[in-house]
Amino acid sequence: MKKIFALLLVLAMVLALGACGKESTAPAATPAAPAGDAGNESAAAAGDDVPSGETTGEEKQAEEIVELTIVGTYEIVSAQKGDEIKTPEDTPDMVGSYITLNADGTGEMRLGSEMDNITWDDAQIYDSTGEGVPYTWELNTLTLDVYGVILVFER
Repeated sequence: MKKIFALLLVLAMVLALGACGKESTAPAATPAAPAGDAGNESAAAAGDDVPSGETTGEEKQAEEIVELTIVGTYEIVSAQKGDEIKTPEDTPDMVGSYITLNADGTGEMRLGSEMDNITWDDAQIYDSTGEGVPYTWELNTLTLDVYGVILVFER
């Protein structure tokens, strides 16, 4: 019995080590900047003399864009329930459907001929009755799960 247990333990360890050895899909880490150059990579590349610890105007602008990118208008590109996927091209009722997210947490949503004022936070979009649906956002794609129907909107 001890031999079987030992064999199972070794097998489990081999499988665990094999799983750890798989290539990561995460981007490779960039090397740390030398001491005193933190935050100046773009300035050093451009040959500008920016004091250590300060950011350039371009870096500040890029930071602002990243923070505000969810705000905007997104048009529907697909609706999926199970294996069935519909697009505006093959479903005339979807044409013109969109979501607008304003910076103040308000917005509007048009799905087919239905228009509604909405509010939103970091996790859900709420209709005018206060009922919320979860969403995910990645760059220019906003995805809602409305009672098992996955709606995909893009800018």
